[in-house]
Amino acid sequence: MNATTQILNLLENTKFSAENDLAVWQIGLDMIFKQSARLWEKGTKERQLLLDLLGGKIILSRPAWQKTKGLEPLVVFVQGSVLITLSLLNGIGRSPIAVQKTSSGYKMKILSKLQSIAITPGLFDAETEKLVQEFKHSFFGRALDADFGKNDLLIIKETLKETLARLKNEKAFMEKIADNPLQIFAPNISEENLSGGLFLAISALPAETMNALLMQIGSYLPGELEAKTENRLSVNVRTYFTTSTLDLPELFQKARLLLKLYSGKQRTIITIIVREKVRDFFQELLASTEVKQQVKNNLNATANEQFGLRIQILGGLLKLL
Repeated sequence: MNATTQILNLLENTKFSAENDLAVWQIGLDMIFKQSARLWEKGTKERQLLLDLLGGKIILSRPAWQKTKGLEPLVVFVQGSVLITLSLLNGIGRSPIAVQKTSSGYKMKILSKLQSIAITPGLFDAETEKLVQEFKHSFFGRALDADFGKNDLLIIKETLKETLARLKNEKAFMEKIADNPLQIFAPNISEENLSGGLFLAISALPAETMNALLMQIGSYLPGELEAKTENRLSVNVRTYFTTSTLDLPELFQKARLLLKLYSGKQRTIITIIVREKVRDFFQELLASTEVKQQVKNNLNATANEQFGLRIQILGGLLKLL
């Protein structure tokens, strides 16, 4: 399950924020459906413009927007589609963009850059040109122009298809782990499935239990061990893990550092200690039927509420394209 590992594995310089991810989706879907409602009404001029864009008969650009009346719903649709497609680049919870509502529309921030883009719904101006160029640069590696046409829609469609297939696989993988979390410690499991499954299992623990796991692992680590968090902060790992917290974002950050240690990105002895203690902790923990059921419920809830919902939305979008 390489795709699962790519999304759930610790990616340095990439922050995890499900809240930010959902905000992008909410705004993007609002633009695609609510603010572009006329596109979905059969027989309207706006609907025909969408069909013309899909068929390659027209291309959206700033000159075209200035010349042709009634393009606003189509532009909003494109703006929302580009936002959602860009948000899918790194997987669930790892959107490379953040979007905030403003008095005139939205401000899109590219997390890896200082640049931000002011999006006014329906307006194909210099800022929307920047949005289209960012989209083209992300998928083509370059942006020779800021026009948006049939080929760009095809890229969006293919991205949605690939994401849909990936999400279905990840949902199935999550449900499989939910049935028996201890299978991640099977001798014949691949490193990819081990990393992805371990992060899932840890994430499904109640905050108190996750904190206890990290504190217990930390107590066995050498006092001189140093490492960098995903925020590039150097920490003493033993102190970092054994400092109690119930703050979920902090716990997830610690869990991703634990995954780095588990995956052998430190001295061999560190990997041996971490793997042995994590396995022992889970075997003891999941001996409790109540805890095992709670982990299963949490994983299945995530599979349905986070992955299942996105699968339905992407399936619906693909039917429209």
